[in-house]
Amino acid sequence: PGLKMAFDLAAVGKSDREVARALNAAGYRTAGNQGNRLFSKDTVRGMLTNRFYLGEIPDGNGGWVQARHEPLVPDNLFEAARAARERNRHNPSKTTRADARLSSLSGLARCWECGATHRTLRQREVARMVCNTKLKRGGCSQKSARLDRYEAQLQDYMSAFRIPEDYHEKLLDAHKNLASAYDDTDQQRKQLMATLERLKDLYKWGDKTRREYMAESNEIEQGLRSLPRTDHDEATVTRLAEFLGDVASAWREATQKNRNKLAKALFESVWVKDQSVLGVTPRAELKPFFDLQYSELSTDVLQWRPRPDSNRRSLP
Repeated sequence: PGLKMAFDLAAVGKSDREVARALNAAGYRTAGNQGNRLFSKDTVRGMLTNRFYLGEIPDGNGGWVQARHEPLVPDNLFEAARAARERNRHNPSKTTRADARLSSLSGLARCWECGATHRTLRQREVARMVCNTKLKRGGCSQKSARLDRYEAQLQDYMSAFRIPEDYHEKLLDAHKNLASAYDDTDQQRKQLMATLERLKDLYKWGDKTRREYMAESNEIEQGLRSLPRTDHDEATVTRLAEFLGDVASAWREATQKNRNKLAKALFESVWVKDQSVLGVTPRAELKPFFDLQYSELSTDVLQWRPRPDSNRRSLP
């Protein structure tokens, strides 16, 4: 289903980056030799151009031959995705100056219903957030909403954010627990580095073409960049707490561009539904603060509990 979803989205003109975001939002992960990872535009590009899904395999001379396995993607869908990606490459979509203007939630607001990002549209200087799926093909029922409506809700949330005086011990424990979830990070990093060194040797010895080497090394480096940080020292915790302690006033005074920077420093995604901010996915290093904050909040803001991940289907 995830493979079909990727080709369907590409066929209607979605960029590789947009396809990657949609797959990640739907809970899909890569299944290569690097384990389950978030999709990137590079992994999506490799997938959408791989004729293996048409029932073919490389012939060793730069071409493809028919294989024994059945096709996983119909010829017409594969071709439609190829043609749409080619059009995107040669004829990038034109946007008005107003549409292209950065807003506070650009790249962050995501539709709870379909997982697509929201675009900021302006009419007579009033900014509205609209689901990209609805804009492109009308396949989403979510209504648009004024950007300042979402911003006001985020302002209320940030104003309620308080770090208790005894936060140090609690947050250090929380960060250590978060790090324990990634206790194999160092091992994964060592394995990826070793694989990269072996790949360099194979290229040097002529067992890999430059194209193969570049494709595989890019995938490995993407895997290295995606490894989580596990910092949990007291100095780091203190800096993060100080940052969060004044975030509400910073948000209130910031320009749209600076609000976007601030929001991206806090959140991976801001999930919207029925003209309301339904939840957030905090950045991994801030998750302990959000979890602690949730335990301290009064009942009138309990709906702001952070999402555990970007898979909408993981919540009731």
